Amino acid sequence: NLIPEDILYQLRGYCLTTRPDQDVQYNGGYQQIYWQHTNGFPIPELEIVDVKLREVFSPILKNLSFNRAWYFIYENECPGVSVHADEASVNVNMWLTPDSSVVDENKNGLFIWDIKPPPDWSFHDFNKKTDKIENYLRGSGAKKRNVEYKCNRAMVFNSALFHETNGVSMKKGYWNRRINLTYLYT
Repeated sequence: NLIPEDILYQLRGYCLTTRPDQDVQYNGGYQQIYWQHTNGFPIPELEIVDVKLREVFSPILKNLSFNRAWYFIYENECPGVSVHADEASVNVNMWLTPDSSVVDENKNGLFIWDIKPPPDWSFHDFNKKTDKIENYLRGSGAKKRNVEYKCNRAMVFNSALFHETNGVSMKKGYWNRRINLTYLYT
C-alpha cells in the first residue's frame, strides 16, 4: 500500500495508454518507457511517487538524487527481464497491476541475489551478458531471494545486486499485463 490508490490508478492508465519505445523490444517479452532526471517527469503522478518514496524511505534515500526511471509492460506470458545489475546506488521497483490479474502465483515476482558483479566487469558484462552472469552466480555460490508479486509493493535494494523477473504469468487481455515501475537513485 505504498502508493495511494488514485495515484496507482493514474499510473496504470498512463503506462497502458502510452506508446512504448518501438525501437526497444526486449527478448524477455516486454517493452519500456524510460526517462532521466534531466527530462523531468512526464506526468505529475510520477513525481508524486518520487516524493512518497523519499518520505517513506528517507533513511535510505535522503542523501541520494533521482537518476532515472522507467516502466516495463510485459506480455501476459513471458520470461521477463533476465538476470542483470544496474548502475546506481539504490533501485526501487514497484508493481502496478492488480493481484487479481495474476494467473500463476509462483511467478511475476523478483529474484534478488546476495552478490554484486566483480569490480572489473563493465556495464555490458553485468547488464547484458546473461551467460557470463549465470556462470558467475553458480560459481560463487550466490543465494537468491524470491520476492513474491504484490500490487503496490516496493522493493528497495542495492542496484548492484543481481536481480531478474521470476517469469510472468498474467490473465489474458491488455489491461492485465504486468507493469513494473523502477526508480534509480545515485
